[in-house]
Amino acid sequence: MFKKVFLVWCCLLVSNFVYAADLPVVGLTVDKVEVKPGENVTYTVSYSNDSGEDLTNAVIEMNLDVANGLNFVSSSYPQFWDGNKPYWQINNLASGEGASISFTVNVSSDYQGEGISGQASLSATSDASGSITVGSNSAQVSLIADKTDEEKDKEEEEKQDEEDSKKNTTDDNAEKTVDEKVDLRADGAKELVVENVVGGANLSNYQENINQWDNRFLLVGVVSFCLILTIGIVAFFLGRKVR
Repeated sequence: MFKKVFLVWCCLLVSNFVYAADLPVVGLTVDKVEVKPGENVTYTVSYSNDSGEDLTNAVIEMNLDVANGLNFVSSSYPQFWDGNKPYWQINNLASGEGASISFTVNVSSDYQGEGISGQASLSATSDASGSITVGSNSAQVSLIADKTDEEKDKEEEEKQDEEDSKKNTTDDNAEKTVDEKVDLRADGAKELVVENVVGGANLSNYQENINQWDNRFLLVGVVSFCLILTIGIVAFFLGRKVR
């Protein structure tokens, strides 16, 4: 008796496992996890018939209340409405067949929810199993509250302050002194270092240095000329005495 009961229990367990494995599959994805007022959200329902049987009267339902600030935008497959919730009549779904449906809604500024949660289900009929209904995972989107006027003004002020700071930094860098050292050597005796400052603040000093060197060379030239002239005169008179 115990063996018979155990055998029946095993058969039921195996049959339930096989039945659970041979079901249509439906999944739900969403194109974003956060949304702001005014933006769109697109759900994609993917389904396939993995039951091994041809299905009829196949219908996909979307558990999403498209109302109260959530507005319909478009659908990739003709949709029907059960109140505010969309559904799609697939009708015949052969074994191994599948497809996907994209459904887009817009989140208006007067939407009051903290987020958007959607879930899809597929129901159909098979000759062998009768009515079949499978559900998808839940796809959720968080709502990011729109900024108040004060927050927007503060953000604009911070942005303007940042731009002004960058501009001031650029101006300060443009006014920095650029030191350029130029070595001028004449006859191996002169070295002149010129500091060229943006704005020409030291140009006058440069000119004064040049004038000083010019005066020195002029003085040396005059003294040399006088010395040579004196030597020539002395030599001339000494030559006459010798004669």
